[in-house]
Amino acid sequence: MKTRAKTTLISTLFVLFLVLCVVAGMSLFNGISTVSAQAATVEPTDLTFMLNDDNQSYKVRVLDKTAKSITIPSSYDGLPVTAIDDSGFTGCTALEKIVIPSSVKYIGNNAFMR
Repeated sequence: MKTRAKTTLISTLFVLFLVLCVVAGMSLFNGISTVSAQAATVEPTDLTFMLNDDNQSYKVRVLDKTAKSITIPSSYDGLPVTAIDDSGFTGCTALEKIVIPSSVKYIGNNAFMR
């Protein structure tokens, strides 16, 4: 009888462990999905790219001022993105996160003014 009780206990613990793993995995998956969705809030198509005076690089400004998260690409149309335009993100009051690549060497006046 003791052997049967041990077997039942071990089986129960194993099932609980599996359930816990599945729940944890689902939570992790949901977290990744949420982060990915937030990171993709603003796509490069929601940004305006303008050639700089050198015609060798771009400056950027946002079109969607309600964005919570923005990732500026390091290049556009084969040329580097090197600047954020003057007032380029002004009025983005919901903005919580912005990823600026190392290619950006200039941030314009009032670029992030609320």
